[in-house]
Amino acid sequence: MLDWTRLGQLATEGLVHVHRLALTPGHDLSLLFAPWYRTPSRGDVAWDTAGARPYSIAEVVADGSGLGAAHRAKIAGIRRAMRTLATVGPLAVPTYAVGAGRELVLDGNHRLAALAGDADLWRRAQVERYVVTGPVTADLLPDLRHWARRG
Repeated sequence: MLDWTRLGQLATEGLVHVHRLALTPGHDLSLLFAPWYRTPSRGDVAWDTAGARPYSIAEVVADGSGLGAAHRAKIAGIRRAMRTLATVGPLAVPTYAVGAGRELVLDGNHRLAALAGDADLWRRAQVERYVVTGPVTADLLPDLRHWARRG
């Protein structure tokens, strides 16, 4: 869970910034990561499992078979609902910059995976991401421990 109090303190100190950017079909989805984790031997593990690493949205779209049934069902349900819409969005996707152009998606993971897995929906979508830049430390958000190690 994101420590909103600490994030606010860091923002007051000028150490956190938010940038609004369009997210279009040409974006490299291997640079966006869901807070869903797997190990080399099994998928869908807790964030604090030894050897866990986050799924990129590109991996979820290419082969979400390692995701648990609940994630897959939710993505499929959202995709079905989106297909009934003339336009999709606007959707806001907040992310946290974790280095080297990579971002951890903080909310909207299922919606983003649903869109990215359907080229027609993706073309009709209006998506903006709100990129938070700040310290990459686990005391702010436990998931960031995976990125603090990578740099």
